[in-house]
Amino acid sequence: MSASPTAAANASKPSLVGTSVFIYSFLDFREAEFSPELLDEIDEQLETALKAHGTVSTVLRFKNSVVGTMYYPRRERPVFGRSSESDQVPVDEVIGENEAAERAFHAKYRLVEFPDDFQVWQAGWRRFTIRWILIDCSTGEVVLNHAYTGRNFIWLSNGERSESRGKTIVDAFVSTLRKYRLL
Repeated sequence: MSASPTAAANASKPSLVGTSVFIYSFLDFREAEFSPELLDEIDEQLETALKAHGTVSTVLRFKNSVVGTMYYPRRERPVFGRSSESDQVPVDEVIGENEAAERAFHAKYRLVEFPDDFQVWQAGWRRFTIRWILIDCSTGEVVLNHAYTGRNFIWLSNGERSESRGKTIVDAFVSTLRKYRLL
């Protein structure tokens, strides 16, 4: 169910090289499933990859936002489980409350990382989809909308192999950015 990446046609040829990106990570909404260690790796490796292209970035995780600190799910969601219900994640509210911080950071682009799906298969196998949406801050235009679908096997703990798992996820996203000549 992986969506193919799309790049919006733009006469100014968008590029992240030499710009600044404000990253909104909502992956911590599924922190128990991904693990704090993996989320740290994704943040660090993505910022490092962008920096290698002269791009300055900062990451704001959902739980560190004002809205996120006050957020309370409607119900207890089963860890590693799926249900027919889902909580509304206040993406627009988090972005809205941080527009001044984006301007102060001189962000040219906004990158939203969102956990689209998380499933447990058989014993130990996890399948997940991360949605990456890159937006031009000045126009509000979506420059890239990409879904990455991954899977992994957990032997003992959810945080194991975080560095290599993070590298796989970030490398795939950076590859997509290169494919569309955004890096």
